[in-house]
Amino acid sequence: MIRKIPFNKSAAWSRGLIFLISLVCTGFTSTPLEEFKSAAEKIHTLKADFVQEKHLKILSTPLISTGLFRYQAPDSFRWEYRSPIKNLVLMQAGDLSRYEWTERGFQKITGHGFQGIQGVFEEITRWLKGDFDRDGAFRVSFQEDEIVLTPREEAFRQWIHRIVLALSERPGVIQSVTLYEGADSYTRITFKDVQVNADLSPSCFRPLSPGEDPIRSHETSSVRHLFGYPNRGHRP
Repeated sequence: MIRKIPFNKSAAWSRGLIFLISLVCTGFTSTPLEEFKSAAEKIHTLKADFVQEKHLKILSTPLISTGLFRYQAPDSFRWEYRSPIKNLVLMQAGDLSRYEWTERGFQKITGHGFQGIQGVFEEITRWLKGDFDRDGAFRVSFQEDEIVLTPREEAFRQWIHRIVLALSERPGVIQSVTLYEGADSYTRITFKDVQVNADLSPSCFRPLSPGEDPIRSHETSSVRHLFGYPNRGHRP
């Protein structure tokens, strides 16, 4: 004889509601990092000016540099300093070149340290895509409206303690980058007048000819200047 199990309507509704909530929570929610990456994947170009502040304990006021930034997904960008000196880094389809301004116009820089410089800018392009730790170099955490990158290796932490990316109100856009180099020194780069998915000329990323002084290019940067250190012979 088959025993009939009484149907409890309230219990059935409860189980159904719990199941529905579990589907919503597992299928439709995401972490802030995932949300940023999803929004960043929809950005094809970025156009902005920037202000860089180098803060040191020995200085009463920070060293200020200004310039412009252009980015085109997946791996082309222009990082151009306009004042107080002219320096330029170009990356086109992953190929990087850097220049400094001389009396003869822009001159390409080659030699020691170039591989390290390329690595830094490749890391920046990954951040713009929302890819913060592809190679495992950083521990990544999210604090309110900031993404914090902490180097895993002790040798790296002796150079950079941590990197803080402040997020813009616009999804997928970084408002500022702050590199903490020590207890009393840091460099902050703040982006201004950001335009998303604006039309950019392909020539914006084209390597320069020797001595070229294009109308919209007056600045170049080595990684030392990128992080606020003046070029040789320059007095801030």
